[in-house]
Amino acid sequence: MLTDVGVQFAGRRDVILISGGAMVVAVALGLGAVVSPPVAIAGAGAALFATIAFRSLTAGLAIFMVLTFFDRTTVLTQSGLSPVRLAGLVIALIWAIYAFNRLADTPMLIREYPAFGLGTIVLTGWSFASALWASDGALAITTSGRLALSAVLVFIVFSAVREPRHVLWLVWAFVAGVFFAQIIGFLHLEPAQGGRLQGGFDDPNQLASVDVAGMVIAAFAFVAAQGRSIRWIFFLCAGLFCVALVRTESQAGIVALGVALVLGVAFAGRARRLAAISVTAFLLLGTFYYTFITKPVLLTTITSTQNVGARESVWKVAEQAAKDHPLLGVGAGNFIRVSPSYTLDNLDLPRADIILSGHVVHNTYLEVLTELGPLGLLLLLGLIAGNFTLGVRAVRRFERAGEWELEMLTRGILIGTAAILTTSIFATATYEKQLWLLLALGPSLAGLAARVPVSPAEMVEPPRGRSRLQGPGEAWNRR
Repeated sequence: MLTDVGVQFAGRRDVILISGGAMVVAVALGLGAVVSPPVAIAGAGAALFATIAFRSLTAGLAIFMVLTFFDRTTVLTQSGLSPVRLAGLVIALIWAIYAFNRLADTPMLIREYPAFGLGTIVLTGWSFASALWASDGALAITTSGRLALSAVLVFIVFSAVREPRHVLWLVWAFVAGVFFAQIIGFLHLEPAQGGRLQGGFDDPNQLASVDVAGMVIAAFAFVAAQGRSIRWIFFLCAGLFCVALVRTESQAGIVALGVALVLGVAFAGRARRLAAISVTAFLLLGTFYYTFITKPVLLTTITSTQNVGARESVWKVAEQAAKDHPLLGVGAGNFIRVSPSYTLDNLDLPRADIILSGHVVHNTYLEVLTELGPLGLLLLLGLIAGNFTLGVRAVRRFERAGEWELEMLTRGILIGTAAILTTSIFATATYEKQLWLLLALGPSLAGLAARVPVSPAEMVEPPRGRSRLQGPGEAWNRR
């Protein structure tokens, strides 16, 4: 029996199949090394990842989460290597084995929260169906494939989060991913975009998005891990992410940070006093920095003519395209195909060159409305609402059970998700894996919370002592 996910094997036949598969992989890697050493190295990495993920789906998911922060680095895109896609395929196949194994005790989203699972499936199916009326059907299918790869993460995350420690694993993975994405930018391993830090992404706004989410999650992890020296790693990471956010000069990041600060106080629960003090100190420090040390270059980007004109142009075209296709939309990914024709209309576009160059909408919700119609937007908004509804339910359950660490981590994850959704007003994040990974944690945490025992002795227990997340759930072992 596998130690983490509980998959049982039938006996000698499975041992023979696994051994035979390992021999085939070894031979293939040897031959690949002769033909192409980079391919052989990638294959060896894939084999190692597959071994880890098969041993522990959660560990594999954590590694995959870190890898998603390097999906668009120049070195990988120019070399043609895509470790994220390869790792995603491996982990999806392993999850499928668990899902169809009758002996496996694996939580399934479609069984426990069928509305959320069906909503994810219908949104993906509707995206594929849009190829029927899209002007470029092949592009619609390719774009829908990207959505499907991201949406399947919802089901994988739900099955992987089975114990309290798994939540901490994924929190560490997200913070580590944001950290290494910053390091790429600070060490100039990736070229800056007009002097703006973009890290492991090809867009400073995308880096700013995960920066704010990482700051919030790291801050709440710092609070959750009270009494443990390791919490200061989260504190230092939150500070680094703040510095990186300034370097991105992202207007979307500024707005998201404002939303996160407000929610950080309003939704901090038993940590509200600490949150209020921290936010006040942060605002005073920021005011001092931008008053006496440097000009607020980051703030001036919000009203710059170049930025405002570009977004005004694409949003005008998107709104008009949505009006012209009010029921079905123009098809997944097809905005860039239909938008150039609107430059001939009387729309008064400040930056028509942006439209002709094939830019996306730079607004996730408007782009979904334009490409997938009202049904697509309602499905997406329904998933977002479902994520927060289930996440808040998990918070309340953890609070009643006296699970301080899980409660604080869940609050941080929900606020971090809200931050990314806020930046999505200024960027297209429909296919970003970080967004879908966080959206998946709402139902996953609710499913985990439903298995937490709540007894009168455990009601709103004050946080003290050793963290329960250090082990596989001490409170649960008393059952």
